[in-house]
Amino acid sequence: MLSNIKKLRKGKKKDKDKKKNEVKRRKKAHSVGSVVILNEPGSIKEMVLFQDNNKSSGYDELIEKIKEENEKMYLYSVKCNSPCNPGDLIIDKSKTVTFIFKRSPLINLLLYQDEIVHLNGKNVDVDDEECVLPVEPCQRLDLVIRRRGRSMAVPYIRQTNINLDMEYGYYYFVVNVPRMQNLPIGMEFHNTQEDGVIIHNVIRDTIAYYLFSQGDYILDINGIPINSAQEVFQMILEDQTTFPKFSCVIKRACSRPTQIKVVRTLFESPTFPLGDDLINIIKSEEKKILSNDGRKKKVRTVLKFPGSIQNSTFQTCNNISTSPINLPKKNERSKYYCISLRSNRSKISNNNVRIIDVPKTKEIGSDIDNIIFTNPVPQKTTSFEQ
Repeated sequence: MLSNIKKLRKGKKKDKDKKKNEVKRRKKAHSVGSVVILNEPGSIKEMVLFQDNNKSSGYDELIEKIKEENEKMYLYSVKCNSPCNPGDLIIDKSKTVTFIFKRSPLINLLLYQDEIVHLNGKNVDVDDEECVLPVEPCQRLDLVIRRRGRSMAVPYIRQTNINLDMEYGYYYFVVNVPRMQNLPIGMEFHNTQEDGVIIHNVIRDTIAYYLFSQGDYILDINGIPINSAQEVFQMILEDQTTFPKFSCVIKRACSRPTQIKVVRTLFESPTFPLGDDLINIIKSEEKKILSNDGRKKKVRTVLKFPGSIQNSTFQTCNNISTSPINLPKKNERSKYYCISLRSNRSKISNNNVRIIDVPKTKEIGSDIDNIIFTNPVPQKTTSFEQ
């Protein structure tokens, strides 16, 4: 009996110690100098709620509604319950967010291009070209922001699930994509070697046209990491959880020209249009080259039949040339004709064809000692060999 009581006391003590350690760890995580976040760093709520897309409306009505929502500015109430340090946020003269420190809890609540309306219940005024927020370390921040469209910041848990390191020079955000059965979303995507799945093209007047952009990278769908275009295709086509809407994390280059340059480098062929004047010049030059080629004599080659070197003979190209070649042998004049490669060897018996032996090696006298070898020297040469 006593042993059971002791065991119960020990068990309760262990539970208390675990709770104390957990509390200490949470306090440490929420200290001003720490960057560790155990849960979501805060919350964000729409002050004007989005209207749900009517399932009974048609495809055209759905696209018009998405277009309208993306052009509107919405007010959001943001509460950051994690400590923030000076320099976590930078805004310009128009109170627009131009920088978010990627280790700050604000990276999971705010987006680039958000407009800061209120900070801790006070209006925000920027006198200089830019302003650093918060001014001093604080345990929490209450913000009212103005944001265009449906995009949201990537939640902390979702970021850790896909092991996402938010690089500077890119925007990271979550897009909610409404859709309908058997109707296209309107985007083409492909694999890249280093950065994953990239959107190659978006089709005008479709859902994707108002939610995505050429050069966007798809990092996940409904919190599931994406590794290939085939996975995206299967999920959108077969996964019923993507109806009537799904969400995905998007990575987008901050510079639009950079975005377009990446797409062109990956998918466009290295061609460029030519002007009419340049095309005419090229055509005229081509005609000159063709006419000059027609006047030129056909190339004549000399090939040896396989066999003994001393018995080898000359072969030539397909067309027969009638131009005479002077052979320097006692003022004898004869004609040398080309023989087709397709012809039989028996045709070489033509009287107008002269067979010339390969030059034999001739020794040359020299005063230089230790001569190892000399190149073959022909006794007589022909005009053809010259």
